[in-house]
Amino acid sequence: MSDGDGPREPSLSVLLIRPCLRLLRTLPNASGGNVGELEALDADARVPVADAYAWLEDAIRRTGDADLGLKAGRMTTDEDGGVLTYAILSAATVADAIGIGARYMRLLNDTLDFRLELDGNHALVRLDGHRPLPRAVMDYQASIVHTGFIRALGAAPVIEWWFPFAKPSSLTEYTLTFGEAGLRFGTRCLGYRFDASYLSLPLPTADSALHTLVVRYAEMLLAQLPSTREFSNQTRTIIMNELAFGSPSIERIAKRLRVSARTLRRRLEDEGTTFSDLLNDTRHRLALQYVARDGLRMTDVALLLGFADVATFYRAFKRWTGTTPRDYRISNPNGSLSPKS
Repeated sequence: MSDGDGPREPSLSVLLIRPCLRLLRTLPNASGGNVGELEALDADARVPVADAYAWLEDAIRRTGDADLGLKAGRMTTDEDGGVLTYAILSAATVADAIGIGARYMRLLNDTLDFRLELDGNHALVRLDGHRPLPRAVMDYQASIVHTGFIRALGAAPVIEWWFPFAKPSSLTEYTLTFGEAGLRFGTRCLGYRFDASYLSLPLPTADSALHTLVVRYAEMLLAQLPSTREFSNQTRTIIMNELAFGSPSIERIAKRLRVSARTLRRRLEDEGTTFSDLLNDTRHRLALQYVARDGLRMTDVALLLGFADVATFYRAFKRWTGTTPRDYRISNPNGSLSPKS
């Protein structure tokens, strides 16, 4: 663990690689590498993300199995998700469970964002990596999420998995992994899509008392993690404070951080994001919260988000959600689908 002073190299929980270790122990050509060393690590240990991804790719080279990520993900157990699994499964509704995943995903992986997008009558849960990932890593992430979380939720909806790479020559392992779920390739992101009406359904595993305890523990663990996105977090905070005074510029933000705009761009790139992405994402998250409040007029919301006029805000909101602000307010009077921060 870090001493907490400043940003550190992005890492992931050793729990996240245990399904892969389990599989490699069963394969005759996987005796190389440092499997034994990784298995000996404490459950609270973390390993650099870059090392873990390189290790998975090396395992694929040694075994000659391009579908290793899918197979390993299918060996996921509840214990492999740690506290995050129990926080998700004890949540009240599907929407709440997704919100928990979004907030606490960093307990498992510093570089994976778990986010919800609404597109008309459909919901899309995106698994966004901060850097381009090889197919094997995306397969592994999707397989773990499907095996460890979606199937565990009980009466899962008919979903469609999206993969941002070309369709593989064989889909046998994809069918074994995702069952009756639809499969799409060459999409704009990695994630899964389903009917948005499912978001409001209660979970069969919901337990309010357990959820309160588990979330409290998850918050404690999250607070103990060292910062790996110092400039991203500071930039997002300043953006939120300045939006009401107009659209913030990177030059103005950089001045407040006492660095040059060029340095800020480089530091944000090192942390896997851009100023434009942070501005857009912050507006998106705040827009869902503001629009759901009956007391705010749409002109007020546009001003609070730093848009020059209401028409520009409407176009942005339609791009984010696939619906208009007014229709979103009608369908989400309590703002229950807004991202958890």
